[in-house]
Amino acid sequence: MSPNSDSPATWLRRHGRPGLRIGTAALLLGPGVRKYLTYAQSVYFFTSLGLPMPELSVVLVGAIEVGAALSLFLNRVPWLGALLAVPVMAVAIVTAGPSWQNVSVLLAGTLLFGSDRRVLGAIMRLFQS
Repeated sequence: MSPNSDSPATWLRRHGRPGLRIGTAALLLGPGVRKYLTYAQSVYFFTSLGLPMPELSVVLVGAIEVGAALSLFLNRVPWLGALLAVPVMAVAIVTAGPSWQNVSVLLAGTLLFGSDRRVLGAIMRLFQS
């Protein structure tokens, strides 16, 4: 391998993970902001799905989506943003049905959380004790 070519692991760390992080943030930010811009429609939709306390649920889910998106986009505690996105997308898939967006965010969030060095280090320390 020449000195200028990256190994697959280095390439993935340098380009793949940031791309996955930013793409996931983009998929979260739009629906998160839209929940506030179209609040009444979002409450109606949540009500039609039978979600409890739809007025509060819209605000909480929107805040989680926007917060997770900002965390991932700004690369500030991205593992937390990924972790927050996973249960929200799991509930969205179960209640509203799977779409390519929420399945993509669910898978990407799981991958980003599970591949974070700090998370992996904490898991390894748990098993070494």
